[in-house]
Amino acid sequence: MAAKKKTATEPEKMTVKSKTAVASAAEAGETMSAAEAQLKRYEEAYRFFRSQNYAEAKAAFELAIEGPQRELTHNARLHVAMCERRMQSGQVDFATAEEHYNYAIARLNTRDLPIARRHFDAALTMSPNGDHIYYGLALCCGLGGDYQGCYENLKRAIDLQPKNRLIARQDPDFNVIVQHPVFHQLLYEKP
Repeated sequence: MAAKKKTATEPEKMTVKSKTAVASAAEAGETMSAAEAQLKRYEEAYRFFRSQNYAEAKAAFELAIEGPQRELTHNARLHVAMCERRMQSGQVDFATAEEHYNYAIARLNTRDLPIARRHFDAALTMSPNGDHIYYGLALCCGLGGDYQGCYENLKRAIDLQPKNRLIARQDPDFNVIVQHPVFHQLLYEKP
């Protein structure tokens, strides 16, 4: 009965299987702290995995393999293998500016700004007059706090395609950035 009472006080984020594993580990003579420590290491590793930080996730899952819970050990081993595959497949070669641009937008949406910026720059190298690429790079710079880069790239996007002025006015991602007087002048005052 003591094991069930301890199981009831476990954190809400534990799954039913994890709670059962903790209870069975306690009944098998293992200490609760070892099972809880393994679960905590696994949860930390999973947070890295979900944020696509595969190198740190792999190291954390390797630590989570050690412990009394066989289910967590098995899942941690599976995740180590997944991290290895994703780290190997992380090197992608793009042949066109549009491929770089699309990948940069995907990275921008997950707020992986350094990678997004690299791919925007690569796209501009291949297509130096791509107004949409300058627009995306402007947003990337603005979200990263580089307001000078944001201004220059947005101005270039507008110079290449004037409709980008209207698009930026309506873009919710630019809402905070355009509060700065220089951006207000660029977007709302006649050139």
